[in-house]
Amino acid sequence: MNSRPVPNTTLHEACSELAALITIRPAQVAKILAGEKTLEFRRRWACRPVTRLVIYSSWPRQEIIALADIAQTHRGSPADLWALAQTKKGGIEQHMLYAYLDGCATGYALELTNVRAIPRGIQPRALFGASFRPPQSFRYLKARALQRIEDVLRAQQEEED
Repeated sequence: MNSRPVPNTTLHEACSELAALITIRPAQVAKILAGEKTLEFRRRWACRPVTRLVIYSSWPRQEIIALADIAQTHRGSPADLWALAQTKKGGIEQHMLYAYLDGCATGYALELTNVRAIPRGIQPRALFGASFRPPQSFRYLKARALQRIEDVLRAQQEEED
């Protein structure tokens, strides 16, 4: 396997975590939340080292429904990423991965850990305003937005306990 890890942190960024918001289809989100899928594949990914992931579930739910840590970001050819998917719960069939990465010489696999569901979800317009549009690939999040999402998660978890 020739996938190459992409460093998640540099000395300069070790003090502050960088987060990104991504859109994922509900069927794939369900696999992530069930622990059946620990890799999220992307055609493009961030240039800056992202360590936290905010997961937005697309239609019909259209809510922010989970947070996760990115243990490692792998970059490689479709064949390399398929080999990785077989060893790390890729949660996708080979033909689907190849179709998704069609036309890309390289793609990315985000290795997710510490996945936390947000029980009742968060309406993104409540956080980002009425002009919110789900990102096609990803969107960097400011520390304040990430903190607000974590606060909602903590409050919802306390209500359930």
